[in-house]
Amino acid sequence: MGVLESIGNQFCLDMLELSSDRICILDCEGRVHFANKAFRDKFVFEEDQDAHFPLNGVFRVEDFSRFTQMLLKAKKSEGSLQFIGIGKEEAPVIVTVKRVPSSDLKEDLLYCLFRPEERYQAPMAKINQLLSLYDFQEDTTMTISTEHKAISVIGEMAGANAVYWCPYDKKKEKFGFMPWRGDIPFGKEEEIFWFTMPLRGEKGQEESMNHYDHFPHISEDFLLELIPMEIRKELTDGVELQCMIVGEGEEPFGAVLISQKEFQTQEQILWNLFLSQLKSYVKTKREYYFFREQFYKYKFGINAIGVATWEWDIRSNTIIFSRKWAEIMGFEYEELSERLEDWKDRWHPEERQENERLLEAFLSGEIQSYSPIHRMQHREGHWKWFMTRGHLVRDRLGNPITISGFHVDITESETMRAHYLQEREKYLDIIEATRAGTWEWNIQTGKNIYNERWAEIVGYTLEELEPITDDTWANLVHPDDLVRSDEIVQSLFYREKEYYSMECRMRHKDGHWVWVLDKGKVVRWTEDGKPLQMFGTHIDITEAKLLEMEVKNREDNYRLLVESSYDIVYRLDKNGIFEFISAAWEKVLGHSIKESIGQSFEPYVHKDDLPRIQEFFWHIEHTGQRMETADYRLLHKDGSYHWFTTNAVPILDEAGLVIGFTGIARDTTEVKEANLKILEQKDELERFFKVNLDFFCITDSRGVFLKVNDAWEKFLGLKVKNLLGQNALQFVHPHDLELLKDAISQMIEDKKDGSFTLRFRRADESYVMLEWKAQYTDNLIYAAARDVTEKKKLQENLFIEKELFRTTLLSVGDGVIATDETNRVLLMNTAAQEMTGWTLEEAAGRPIDEIYKVIYEEYDLAHDSFSESRAYYRRGESNDRILLAKDGRKLPIEESISPIKGSDQGITGIVTVFRDITPKIEKQKQTEYLSYHDVLTGLYNRRFAEDMLKRIDLNRNLPLSVMMMDLNGLKLTNDAFGHDLGDLLLIHSARIMRTHLREGDILSRMGGDEFMVLMPKTSMKEAEEVKSKILKEADACEVDSVQISIAVGIATKTLKHQNIQEVVKVSDNNMYRDKLKYGKIMKHKMIDTILDRLREQYPKENEHLHHVAMIARSIGEAMGMSNEAQDRLFTAGKLHDIGKIKVPREILLKAGPLTYEEYEVVKKHAETSYQIIKSLEEYGYLAEDVLYHHERFDGKGYPEGLKGDEIPLHSRILNIADAYEAMTHERTYSRKKSLEEAAEELRAHSGTQFDPQIVDIFIRQVLKIEKN
Repeated sequence: MGVLESIGNQFCLDMLELSSDRICILDCEGRVHFANKAFRDKFVFEEDQDAHFPLNGVFRVEDFSRFTQMLLKAKKSEGSLQFIGIGKEEAPVIVTVKRVPSSDLKEDLLYCLFRPEERYQAPMAKINQLLSLYDFQEDTTMTISTEHKAISVIGEMAGANAVYWCPYDKKKEKFGFMPWRGDIPFGKEEEIFWFTMPLRGEKGQEESMNHYDHFPHISEDFLLELIPMEIRKELTDGVELQCMIVGEGEEPFGAVLISQKEFQTQEQILWNLFLSQLKSYVKTKREYYFFREQFYKYKFGINAIGVATWEWDIRSNTIIFSRKWAEIMGFEYEELSERLEDWKDRWHPEERQENERLLEAFLSGEIQSYSPIHRMQHREGHWKWFMTRGHLVRDRLGNPITISGFHVDITESETMRAHYLQEREKYLDIIEATRAGTWEWNIQTGKNIYNERWAEIVGYTLEELEPITDDTWANLVHPDDLVRSDEIVQSLFYREKEYYSMECRMRHKDGHWVWVLDKGKVVRWTEDGKPLQMFGTHIDITEAKLLEMEVKNREDNYRLLVESSYDIVYRLDKNGIFEFISAAWEKVLGHSIKESIGQSFEPYVHKDDLPRIQEFFWHIEHTGQRMETADYRLLHKDGSYHWFTTNAVPILDEAGLVIGFTGIARDTTEVKEANLKILEQKDELERFFKVNLDFFCITDSRGVFLKVNDAWEKFLGLKVKNLLGQNALQFVHPHDLELLKDAISQMIEDKKDGSFTLRFRRADESYVMLEWKAQYTDNLIYAAARDVTEKKKLQENLFIEKELFRTTLLSVGDGVIATDETNRVLLMNTAAQEMTGWTLEEAAGRPIDEIYKVIYEEYDLAHDSFSESRAYYRRGESNDRILLAKDGRKLPIEESISPIKGSDQGITGIVTVFRDITPKIEKQKQTEYLSYHDVLTGLYNRRFAEDMLKRIDLNRNLPLSVMMMDLNGLKLTNDAFGHDLGDLLLIHSARIMRTHLREGDILSRMGGDEFMVLMPKTSMKEAEEVKSKILKEADACEVDSVQISIAVGIATKTLKHQNIQEVVKVSDNNMYRDKLKYGKIMKHKMIDTILDRLREQYPKENEHLHHVAMIARSIGEAMGMSNEAQDRLFTAGKLHDIGKIKVPREILLKAGPLTYEEYEVVKKHAETSYQIIKSLEEYGYLAEDVLYHHERFDGKGYPEGLKGDEIPLHSRILNIADAYEAMTHERTYSRKKSLEEAAEELRAHSGTQFDPQIVDIFIRQVLKIEKN
């Protein structure tokens, strides 16, 4: 826990922060832990400054040393100390220091109040004047004149109106008084007692009054001269004397008490008397004004945060509350009772006894604080949670006088706490599911709680671990880990961390150690900032820890290998400081590893090599690549230099940033010496190097040109002097850079010759293609290049052409076969393999006659030789042939044959392209079929019939009869039952017709429900016989309870000169006459079928139709309508919901509310009813009555949203009848209402859903209900 938490809660901190006094809190070494705004502003304390800074920035150096000495005294003192020093601004600073004990921190804190000298300049002047009257020597004797001056100064300093002696008689328990200076503001002795005593507790008396058991060197003569006669008379045995200073309207200040005996026998009392008065008055006066200022700040803060205060006068047993308390409890302030028992009655019954016990214990001194958390009943009856605090004031005899305190409404937090406990249970369930051990520790009580899994981790049950205490954990954990755990937990208590996580060992019941991951957090704190409760988990990580230890052992083995290496293994930080060096450092160069660690590598590098090594590491840092460098020198301890080569890689952090380098350095001194001999051999090669026409060069491992021959300048225009020192990478085409880098890296790693081709920039910025041969030796790259630009272009062009041809050939959907000049197969694409049945592997090299066998329809035979077909079909396309596949399939194909010509225009082969045209032929047949057939019935269509009528109109076909047929009620069927049933009627009707027609008769569907039969060589009588058979079977056939009804008309052409079109027209007219005769009957049957279906599927729907019809007729009668109008209403009511036949059963009988889509389906029934009824001529006048019976009077109905009188009168009547009937009968979606309830519902929606006039007539005249 931190310092601020130990000071107190946030409210106290806010009060300190708002204070105009300069306040800080120090530790005993003088470091500031808290400073309020006034302090920070005065002493230039920056916001971002470290809070733990010493206070030497406030005082002069010499005063600060005295100040720290005083702090050491304050550390041991129970009271307060005062210090006056000179600040850095050369102004006096008065500091009051009070020790604040802390149970949470290792040491106590010091509360410091800084007051500038200017605020007390006048009082300090008086103090200095008063002090000047005394020599402060024990043997000094004061004169009366000096004493009177002192009295005057004390009075002025205290701002007093009177200074007086006040004898107190212990026996009579009564005060007397006698003025010495000024007027006494009190008229009665009791008033003096009243104002003085209640404001002094025992502790207060000890601080503000000085008691003397004896006074040395006092003479009676001196006292007689000094003390007035009236006072001397009062000085009898048992009387104590007080000297007081009284200000206007203020309580008397402290006093010095002297017994009568001591008064008469001691000497020099005035010295002690006025010296003590001086200290007492000055201190009291300062504390009084400070208290008053802090009191107003406290009162302002209390009001600002909404805390309710109370004060209980114990002697009068009355209690007074603040206005905030009335507001919280729901009272007017004037209504608050001052009786304590009235407020005890508002305590919760479950808590009253405990509250009264705590109060009695507080009054008796058994407990030092009164701070219950309890419930009190609000004026409105509900319970509110409060946090109550009380402060007790006692008189000088220790008797309790008053208790004052405050109530804080914590209802919301208590509610949240209850919710937290509920959530905590859920959390514990989750913890249990994760198989984690959990623990809870109440720091204040020492109570520990573990779950069963915690005990299971160490091999116990919870019962075996009981009793569970702090020692349970301490006895199981490894001693070393226990120390670490205690340190970490203490850091949590000081709030240095929010939570902790550590690995520790616990002894298993079997004796071995179990590794656990221990995590914990302080979840609750006390009000004064102390840790109250911790919660945490233990997870068994033994397996993971054992694996980690195994990895560590492997690392140790690796370190052993490193230490035994002859090469120097090193690790540097980003600044080149050695972090690790292997043992070879000391073996090869003689330097101490211990002395080198932490030092820069640069002093060990030869000054001439240092820039190159610095660049080496810089390059690694900025490229992130592994690098190697050679031929640099390191200092030996004997002063000589050794040649070295090194490689290094970057060390990256989690963000991928370079934080250091690691690598290996090898001593190459001997190799270097051997190289000197090799240089002699190089001279012999130099001349050959210069005169060669190929491009020769030598580079370092980074690609920097070290040497080039003259060919670079001769053929590329790049001057030799300009090339040297340049990196070859900058001349390489950007797209080839990665190729070159990879080739060089591979060459260096594999120690093999490398070869690659890339583009290289000439001096004129153009690029040539160079083919390279290179070798990496001794950190150098030896390379030779040849210009292959033209060769490369030819290769690329040839490759592109071949790939283009190959890709095109293999990707086309047509079959392609290529042969050589001997007609042997060279190539077949995938399509050709699939059509011929031959794979390319099987066909390659075979004669094409074996693979590609074709029947040419012109000759109706297969050619013996492909050569013959090639001669005949030299070029172009043909589609009159059949391909014989390997598996015997015959595929109709189209083919094209073209020769392959060489550069001399001679034929070097043949390419045959062919495709399977089976889908094309099938599509043609399908198109031809659909053009003359009806898709639904499979009969010929109108187009075919009209063509056939022209072709069949021949004399040889006379007599030629034409039969026209039409399905009765098809539209009604579609409207009532849907087009699916209508289509079934058409299909079944076509089947019946086809069944009874003769061979040679041509049946066609002309469209919709019309059919035509052309009957060549058929008389009228014969046609009538066919008609009878068709009608007989149709009358006996039903499709889903709908009978098939066909209207038939026949006409016959018997004479040559008769126009066949006129015959068709006569047949059509005859059919319509038949339709008029039997169509009405069919439609009536259809209506009956629909109603029967409704009765069958929805029994209650038939009752509903009948009831609506009866109600509608009654309304019409009440409105004075004619009998014909009443009959119209009755019939409309019987038919108004006939369209529901088209509503799916699952929707119409659904018990719950309909979805939007379902409701839209139901709404269509009105339009369906309209279409069904309209199809019957005798009911056509009812169609609109039925269509609009769901329109609303306010225009929000359906299907057209008509409003008011726009809605037909009969529809408005049906609307009311339909609604009333639905409300007064049981429905799946609503309960049955009584007559009165239904009437009230109609009234409620009158003028919105229903016509108000019709509603009124219906209720009064039909239902006979008078308006309530």
